[in-house]
Amino acid sequence: FGKLTDFEISFNHSKNIIYGKNEQGKSTLMAFIRAMFYGLSGSSRKDLNENFRKKYMTWGKSEIGGFIEFSQNSKAYKMERSFGITPSKDTIQIFDLITGDKIPVPINKEPGEIFMKMTEDSFEKSVFIGQIGSVIYPGRKSGNEIIQRLQNLVSSADETDSYNDVLKNITQAMEKIKSKGG
Repeated sequence: FGKLTDFEISFNHSKNIIYGKNEQGKSTLMAFIRAMFYGLSGSSRKDLNENFRKKYMTWGKSEIGGFIEFSQNSKAYKMERSFGITPSKDTIQIFDLITGDKIPVPINKEPGEIFMKMTEDSFEKSVFIGQIGSVIYPGRKSGNEIIQRLQNLVSSADETDSYNDVLKNITQAMEKIKSKGG
């Protein structure tokens, strides 16, 4: 994956800081972790910095990938993922390390959404902070799932319930039971 070949690293169960000299593979390692859980985005973009598939494809290779072992709720998993020249050439397999069973991955769902219950945007802005840091811009319309969830939590005590959505649903329900004469 990029400049990383036959590379292995172990993390502790707390916070981890990846540091080192320039061009040693820190950003590539972070991109690998993100790609394992959320895939490679920007495949149709021409700019190499936005087309991660081309950016991290090793010269002369038609496939990149690796595996990552992780745990959740006292269960251990191994995810093997390869990325081809196009998204249709990608493969993914997830195994329960205790039983050896293969875990099915639903179509159109990324492992990060399944195991961490968060979108790639939320992942990058909370538990996966890059070298510049995670910046949340309240004025932006897109990519603010975290801000929306915090607002929902404050207004309804449930991060997934939007006050406006709940109010709209109640109003619609009242309209349905309202008699024609008022």
